[in-house]
Amino acid sequence: MKVRLSHIVKEYGYPNVEAFYKAFHKAETAYGDYQDSLKNWKQRYGEKPQSLHDRLKSKKQDIRERELTRPYSPPNRGRSR
Repeated sequence: MKVRLSHIVKEYGYPNVEAFYKAFHKAETAYGDYQDSLKNWKQRYGEKPQSLHDRLKSKKQDIRERELTRPYSPPNRGRSR
């Protein structure tokens, strides 16, 4: 197993398994730091909640747009076809 692992890491350009593990742990630490930074950024600058007034305004605009795209159908007025 150790011999096979040694051959694999040498194929990828590492002199030995220990050098590979050092690089791997360094990359793993950097990735963890990146994830922490990303989480902090999202908490600070992420999407802000909309005010009630803005949400109502947005809903009214959606309804207006939906009404404009709805095909016109004249009222039946009690007559059958």
